[in-house]
Order: sequence, then structure tokens, then C-alpha cells
Amino acid sequence: MRNPFYVTFNVEEEDDYTAGPARFILAADGVNNCAAFLMTFDLSQAIQEAVHAQREYLRMETAGLFHRQSLWRLEHAVQREIASCNTRLAIMEEEGRLESEDAGKLERQLANLNLMVQDVQARRQKTHSELEDKARQLRSLQATVNGHFEDAFIHAHLLAQEEQEAEPEIEEMDLMQEYETFCRKLDHANDNYSDITVPPLDTNRDHLAVPPPSEEEQARQEVINALWAAKETLDLARRDFEEREETRAREFQENQDAADRGEPTTDATPDDFDMRWVVRYGELTRDLINAEAAYAEVKRVAFEAGVPLPFEDNETVCEAMDEDGVGYTTSKEQELVASVPSPTVRRWLDKVPEGVEVGSPSFGDGARSDADEWEAEEVGISDSVSLVAEGRERARIDRWRKACVAEKEE
Repeated sequence: MRNPFYVTFNVEEEDDYTAGPARFILAADGVNNCAAFLMTFDLSQAIQEAVHAQREYLRMETAGLFHRQSLWRLEHAVQREIASCNTRLAIMEEEGRLESEDAGKLERQLANLNLMVQDVQARRQKTHSELEDKARQLRSLQATVNGHFEDAFIHAHLLAQEEQEAEPEIEEMDLMQEYETFCRKLDHANDNYSDITVPPLDTNRDHLAVPPPSEEEQARQEVINALWAAKETLDLARRDFEEREETRAREFQENQDAADRGEPTTDATPDDFDMRWVVRYGELTRDLINAEAAYAEVKRVAFEAGVPLPFEDNETVCEAMDEDGVGYTTSKEQELVASVPSPTVRRWLDKVPEGVEVGSPSFGDGARSDADEWEAEEVGISDSVSLVAEGRERARIDRWRKACVAEKEE
């Protein structure tokens, strides 16, 4: 009488199930009125996936059990061969035949067998890990199915709403007490039921105490610290100097944007901006020179103290001294000038006209009459705000220039 009410699926489709939540309803099974469970398509899919995972887990569990037993037996066989090799080598050692060819082959075989034990153990562990992964996957799928059923059973008052419990606190366990308890367990495990007092755990840490550094070690560390500090100062000074043009352009743009918005600017006029940056260029140059000098001095101190640089640095200031030991030889000075790594100096030297050497007559007072023939790079008009000024600002700059020229002629 109930069979006509049962259904089977040729093709499962989402429309075959309720569009609402999974719930219990009143229905009839052909004999009695009874409660029936409304299935959703998602619940059906979750149940089927969990069942397939359960079957796969059982298959892997059975196969893994027999496979691990096989690996256990293989490992024991390898261990027996290792013991045999060790015995045979011990006999050869007593007979003085360890240098023979047979002994060499046996040693190589022993090494291979030891590696084989590790491989077999890894294979057994891999089988166990794969089964654990499959178990975690199965628990996750079953939890999804249980979640669907839990909601329906709570709504039908077949289950109570789960109460949220506070997370347990981490118990602070006393090391001394736990150590004493563990030692007593060991005594009982060894059939030793004596009431001998367990000595307390010795937690002495005197062996970890670091002795104070000697004066020589302290001085060496101070030199290393000074090297790092000087290098960091030099790197910052070099970065600020090389980025001066970008910083100046950025500040000028910020001033323009602030003026367009009617907000206060850092400089009252473009002339003030130019004058401030003339001073700033000098400060950046001086900071770089001082940082390079300080860095060179610290490196010289480190060289004299025999302290190697704690970082990669191809520069050196302590070699090729003259006969008196007070400075570099002339050839070394010329070599340093030609190979100086500073990108700032290199860019400056690239702008000096060819044919003019330091110390040559043309470089001294006799060359002052030819100063108008300067061929190096000129200051660009855009390098100064005042040079591109117009209107009243332009007139003010022209009057200032005429006053300077008149004073020079007087």
C-alpha cells in the first residue's frame, strides 16, 4: 500500500525539490498520516557527496591497513639485513679485512639499506597522511549535511538550540609539580613503589649567562656600530642630494597648487622660493661632504683597528700611503680622483671641458681672462623661478640686475 507513494529518479533536477528550506511537513504514506521531510536540492547533493566520501574513506582505510602492514614487514626485513651487514663487518674488522673489496661492497650495501629504511618509513607515513586527509574531508562533508538537518530538527522542536559556551581558558600548569608527578609515574611503570622523595627539577640557568665583553671586544663593537651609523648617514645624505631636483620640483608644484586653492604657501614669492633653495642646495652639498668625510674617517679607524667592514664596500681610504705614512702618493691620489665612485662628482667632471687638467697653467690665474669662453653646461632657465618671471616680477628683477651691474662698475 505504501509502494505507490515512493519515488525514484531517472534524472535529478532542482525543480524536483522544495524551493523553501528543509522542513518536516504532514503527509500520508498510503496507510497513515505521518511526518515527512521536505528535501532541498542542496541537501540532496550534500548527502550524496558525503556518502561517496564515506565509501571512498572505507576503501582507502582497508587498503591502507594492508599496505602499511606490508611496509612494516619490508622494514623489518631491511632491518635484519642491516644487522647482518653490521655483524659481517665486525667479523671482517677482527680479521683485518676492512680494506678489502668485499668489505667496501658491504659498506656501500649497508649505506643503501639505511637509506632504504628511511624511504620505507616515508612511504608508510605518506599512506597514513593520505588517509588522514580523506578523513578530514569526510568530516567536513558530514558537517555540511548535519548543518542542514540541524536547522530542520531545531525548527521542528526535535533538537534544542545550541547554547554558546565560553572558550576554555589556558591552564597554567606548574612545571615542578608536573615533573614530580611524571617521575612517580615512571617509578610505578618500573614496578618501583618506593616512597623515595623525587628530587626537584633543577632549572639552573647559570650556563646561559653571557660574560661581559672585554675592553677589546667592546671597542671592536663600538667601531662596528660607528661604521653602520656613518654608512647610514652617508646613504641618506647621498639620497637627499641626488633627489634634490625632484624634491624642489615637487615643493614648487605644491606651492602652485596651494596658491590656486587660496591656501598659504611655504614661500611668499617665487624669489623667496629660489633663495631658500639656493641655501638648501648648499646645505645638501655640505651634508654630503661631511657625511663622506665622516665615513672615510670611520673606515680609517676600522682599518687601523683591524676591523673588517660588516657590509660590502669597495671603497678604501687606507692604502698607497707616501713614504712618510702621512697621506697618499701622487699616483694614488690621481687614481682615486679618476675612479671616485661618487655619482655626483662624476656628473660634475663630465661637464668640465676637455683639455683642462687640474694643476695645468690654463687652470690657474692665467685662465681667468678666458672665463667668458666657458663651454660647460649652463644653468637652465627653468632652473630658477625668477628667470621665467613676467610682468611686475620681471621688472623688479631687471631693476635689481641694473643696480648690481652699476655697483660692480663703480
